[in-house]
Amino acid sequence: IATEYPDLSIIEIDHPATQEWKREALGRLDLQFKNIHFLSLDLLQDTMQQVLLRSTHYDRKKPSVFVAEGLLMYLTEKEIAEILDFIKDDSGPGSRFIFTYMEESTEGDYQFRNVSWITSAWLRMKREVFTWGLRSDQLALFLGRSGFQLLEFKTHKNLREEFVAGGNRGEPLAIGENIAVAVEPSPPTPSTTNGGVHGSR
Repeated sequence: IATEYPDLSIIEIDHPATQEWKREALGRLDLQFKNIHFLSLDLLQDTMQQVLLRSTHYDRKKPSVFVAEGLLMYLTEKEIAEILDFIKDDSGPGSRFIFTYMEESTEGDYQFRNVSWITSAWLRMKREVFTWGLRSDQLALFLGRSGFQLLEFKTHKNLREEFVAGGNRGEPLAIGENIAVAVEPSPPTPSTTNGGVHGSR
């Protein structure tokens, strides 16, 4: 993306230790991008919102695309609502939120549906505990409470059809983590008719 859109300002936020690995990898590959800005975030000390607002590379007046991959399942519903509020209040109109979420299979169960016992044991050992998820039929309502519109979501079935090539169609995919796209609707733009100003919808 940084190469294809050199005028796009890209901000990458991750845990300090993980971020350092990414910097080193780019350095070993001798890749330098002037439009990528790395910000470190330790969720025990800061929030994404605080880190962004302190950065000189973030312009809260411009529409932005926020991508949260493999993050929301570790947060609480309150923390997720705070992220949505931040996007609504501190980014330009029409900003989008692209995120992965865990599909709730039964009440309180947000785990992958086809993982091996070894993977489950490893996740427990690493304290990788998922704390949030929801059913896909609740997604639009959840986003709507924060003033966002659900544009689309993709399950493993959709992803298989769209991205897995013919000969590999039988390969297993992780079941339970979906991808969704939401948008903060732009405010009505005024239009002039017969000398009067009206709000168009």
